Formats: sequence, C-alpha cells, structure tokens
Amino acid sequence: MRAAPPIRPPAGILTAAAPERPARPARPLVAAARRPQPRPGPDARARQRPLSPPPVRPGSRHVPARDPGLEGVIRVDPRISARRIAVLREEGQRRLRRLLWLGGAIGAVALVLGSTRTPLLDLDHVVVTGADEAAAAEALASVGIRPGAPLVDIDLAAGERALEALPWVARAELQRSWPGTVEVAVQPRQPVAAVAVAGGTALVAADGVVVAVVSDAIVDVAVDVAVDASEPSRDAGQPGSVGASPTSLVPVDGPAALAPGDRIDTIELLTVAEALPDALRPMVAAVGAGDGAAELRLVDGGVVRLGAADQLDAKLLAAVTVLTQVDRACLAVLDVRVPSVPTVTRASSC
Repeated sequence: MRAAPPIRPPAGILTAAAPERPARPARPLVAAARRPQPRPGPDARARQRPLSPPPVRPGSRHVPARDPGLEGVIRVDPRISARRIAVLREEGQRRLRRLLWLGGAIGAVALVLGSTRTPLLDLDHVVVTGADEAAAAEALASVGIRPGAPLVDIDLAAGERALEALPWVARAELQRSWPGTVEVAVQPRQPVAAVAVAGGTALVAADGVVVAVVSDAIVDVAVDVAVDASEPSRDAGQPGSVGASPTSLVPVDGPAALAPGDRIDTIELLTVAEALPDALRPMVAAVGAGDGAAELRLVDGGVVRLGAADQLDAKLLAAVTVLTQVDRACLAVLDVRVPSVPTVTRASSC
C-alpha cells in the first residue's frame, strides 16, 4: 500500500516542527497461517448468548425470576400449575378406564368363546320328527352334526341340504335349541304312483322323484303300496315298507331302469294318478299316454281318454259317473276330453 502524502501547510504560515515518530515496521504481504479455532458447541453458544427476560404485561401474573442463576425463567402461578397437573391426572385416569373396559370386554368374549368349546355347550341330543331318527342321524353326521360337536359350530343350513338330498325327504328344517339340542322337522316325500322297473317297482312322488325301489313287482293290477317314513326299507335303503294299506298306488308308464333319487319327466301322468278318486282307483290298471295325451287303462280292458290335464276334476267325475252305469266289459273307449259331453264306444265283440 502507498503511504499518504504529507499535508503541507499553506504558504506564509509558520508551523512548529512536530516531533518525529518512529516508523512502524512494514507488515509482510502474506500473513502467517492461523490455526483454525473450533466452533463453540450449542451449550457454549447458549452460555455466551445473554438471556433477556420477556416483557411483562401490566397485570400479568408471570413475573421474572429474581434469582440471577435463573435469569430468563418465568415463574408460573401455583394455581395454574395445579390445574395443569389435575388435567393431566384426569386424562391418565380416563385412559386407564378405557384400557380396563377394553380388557374386560376382551376377557368376557374369551370366556364365552371358551365355554362354547366345553362339554357344557356341546350337542347332546338330536330330536327328529316326521322320519326315522337313525336314517336322519346318518345324513346329519355326514355334515358334522353329531353328539359331542360344539353346538355353536353346527351348520344348520348344511344339515337341511343333507337331508333334502335324500330322495324320501321333501323338506327339512333344523333349529338349534340351547344348551345342547338340535330339533329336526322332516316332511317326507309321499309316493303317488308306481312304475314297473327291472326287478321291482319304483315308487314315484308327485314331483317325479323316485322315492324308493321295492322288490315286489306290479304286473297288470293296481296294488296297495305305502311308504312308512318311520321305518327304514331293507330293499331300497330308504325309509319305507311294502304291504297292505288304504293308500293305493296306480301304475304309471315310465322308464324301465330307475333308482332312488332319479326323476322322471311324465309329470302330467303323475298328476292324473294323484288326482284319481277312491271310487275310480279299483277300475284303473295303469295311467299311460296315448296319442300324446293322458289316458286311463281299465282293468276290464277299456280306455278312458282324458286329453290334457286341464279340468281334471270334472273329467274324472264324468268318467266315474259313466263307468258306474255301463257294462265295463263291453266298453272300448270312453272319451271325456269334453267333460260335459262324454262319448262311449262299445267293443265290437259285444
């Protein structure tokens, strides 16, 4: 750096000579390297930074501390401090009550679930009405409904489906009864007609389902067959027995090979067989289809043409009225397709 030029006084002014100062040594152009000093930590900076007390508002309860060691600390009113402590304590008690309620609820649920797995609430009895208890119990056991099973785990819908899958069951309803009973109400499927099959006779319900197959054959005459839903059948493996009964099953045309649970599609013929009045059943040997329409084949050899299955009651009434007044041995055809005007055709041999 250049030194500033000396200031000279103006001409004509005498000045006293100033004492001369010793000249300062010139600084080196390159300064000596300084050792880097470590930066102070946050605590040191905090100590170095002066704490100034916050301004105090007029009427405020917060007063600055007079203790020099607590410079900058605000003293809280004891009542406010006690209120804060009370609020925190109340919040803690509220949380504790919630935890206790939650723990109690979980414990109660665990106790209930545990009690359902004990012998106290297991299945003890299966009460069956409308069918043989042993036959129904076998079907129910296939879906886990058996004595000793937890009553809460029993699937009632599955039990109903298992029973209704049996050919001799039309409808089943299960109900759970605490503490250890399942009530089973079975509506058996009643046969309304018989179909001759190879080696026996198939008993068919009104909906076309084969209820059972028995070994007694039906040849040309109507026989009395009844299915007792309370006694298992040895022939077909289904509840049923064959013997004399007021219920008369009329033979109906159908397939030659049928098994229990099969379904035939001649519903119209089954409807006619079910609707036959008691006065007409002894005269009918079979219900068949002729020329695409239902007809009754009489024991004496004649035929009653019914046509479509409409106005069935009127047609059957007309057939009973005519057959009880004519010689059935000389009857060839009785046409009641128009029930108000029945037509009789005599046999040529008479």
